[in-house]
Amino acid sequence: MKRSRDAAALIRRSTARLYGKANSKWPEVDGWNEYKHRETERFILRTGSKILQNARCILDAGAGDSAYEWMPSTCISLDRHHSQISEKRNAVVGNVERMPFTNGYFNLVVCIGSVLNYASAAETLNEFARITAAGGHIYLHFETSTSFEHLFNTGWGASVHLVRTTNASRPDYIWVYSPKYVRALLAGLHFKVIQSARFHTLSALCCRLGISQTRAHRFARFDRAAALLNYFSDDVVILAQKVEGAVDET
Repeated sequence: MKRSRDAAALIRRSTARLYGKANSKWPEVDGWNEYKHRETERFILRTGSKILQNARCILDAGAGDSAYEWMPSTCISLDRHHSQISEKRNAVVGNVERMPFTNGYFNLVVCIGSVLNYASAAETLNEFARITAAGGHIYLHFETSTSFEHLFNTGWGASVHLVRTTNASRPDYIWVYSPKYVRALLAGLHFKVIQSARFHTLSALCCRLGISQTRAHRFARFDRAAALLNYFSDDVVILAQKVEGAVDET
């Protein structure tokens, strides 16, 4: 499915409803997103200790109100909604599809928490390529169109598809992307994928079988035992490096 103005507007309204108000409250118990948060952090801490130490300028793109102990206090926090970053240092209100930063300014861009699913992957990754210095890195997380959750539905496996989903027991609209499509975009922008990880596999299968997210997330802890099925995972996180002329061979 191609992006359209109507679909993009639908997603903007959805994000404004969930994140745009100062009194927007996230459910106290949200095992699905807590697991997503934990697994993403695990991947970054496993692969990025030297990257974080050596990066002089770091962008937290789509920062939201999450706090990460490993994120340096000097990082710039960018978000579309002021209410999400009002208490953060170096906060900038802006859109990941068109960012107010100069070319090659950052050594590291972190875009996690499904931020990419609320934006155009092509436009956002083009911006990341513009603002990332040669040799710099990006961490990129997104929800997939190849998830068990969408199996046999229209658009399963599509490069880009609009879906109505559930986010912390609340209705939401997002773009889902195939990992192949995102990797192709990265390769075309001279990013080489170094490592990647997938999670929410068996939990996504449970959702497809009609089990709610609030119950299905408990099955995610068995994902490592079902590694052969990770093509059908709901989430992917990627570490990539900008190398002029690089080709993704992973």
